[in-house]
Amino acid sequence: MKELRLAPHNAFTRQTRILGKPGMEAQITLETVGCNHGKCTFCGLGKTDSRFKEPLGRKGLMSQLKWAKDALEQEMPSIRKASVLINSHSVFESDVIRYRALIKGMHFIINNFPALAQLSLESRANLITKGEISKITRALGYPPLNFMELAVGIESGTEWVRQRQMRKGLTDVRIYETAHILAEYGWAMRAYFIYNCPGRPFEARTEDFKLMARLLAELKKETGVTLTLYANRGYVPEGLESRFRDFRIANEHETIKDIAAAAKLCKDAGVTLDADVTGSDEALTHASALEIKPGFAQAVSEFNAAQEIGALLGWLSRSR
Repeated sequence: MKELRLAPHNAFTRQTRILGKPGMEAQITLETVGCNHGKCTFCGLGKTDSRFKEPLGRKGLMSQLKWAKDALEQEMPSIRKASVLINSHSVFESDVIRYRALIKGMHFIINNFPALAQLSLESRANLITKGEISKITRALGYPPLNFMELAVGIESGTEWVRQRQMRKGLTDVRIYETAHILAEYGWAMRAYFIYNCPGRPFEARTEDFKLMARLLAELKKETGVTLTLYANRGYVPEGLESRFRDFRIANEHETIKDIAAAAKLCKDAGVTLDADVTGSDEALTHASALEIKPGFAQAVSEFNAAQEIGALLGWLSRSR
């Protein structure tokens, strides 16, 4: 009998910068139970329905990872980073993925991605504990410095924006506590900044972007954690596009200016800026009524690979 294979939500690759070198990242978004929080205004997920009503066990997780491996087979020799994302609140929570299944899944990725230099896992920052990170680090045999990365949504450098307007429930104190834990156990941190945030006009997000870069600069200085600011356009689930129609991402010229301003702050602080704002999500592109031009996408890609602001400034001068 042929084995039933469950597919993840998606699995694709993108060029970026990984541990100081240009490289290819595989993003694998698992199908899991829906988010138990569903309060973040920018997310669009809400308390989503899911085909899974129980936590992912070993069989369900391995089926999705094997599907992703097969889908990425041709690019496997070039993939230096694997990012495991979810449509829920944390890969570490037992109501999302069972612990034994998670460890087996991580070993599967490590053993099947031959060029892997970094493995990234997604969680809410306020759900991370020292015991949890210590336990996983031991289970993986104490991997090299920054091999493990935690991806968390921070979204703004201002606490009151996160608390009052975004309803994230994430304080500055909790962000620093998480960063200290990660630094202690040799993990890196990837901090999400999502452009599309209903209720925050684009001019406000421009300022949020700069404040986020400043927060991460201070975070690195105080904790020593290796940091990446991951600027993403956001996620729009099918059927919820109307929530995002009134908020349209600025034109390419304004976006490049924003990235360049944040890039200077990040570079001065030794923080990597990874800008993924090139419209790979068709639903978001549709909701934003924005057509991504190849030249814009190329400029952002070149910046990500080299971390040189010149690629952005060159595009700005040519687009006038």
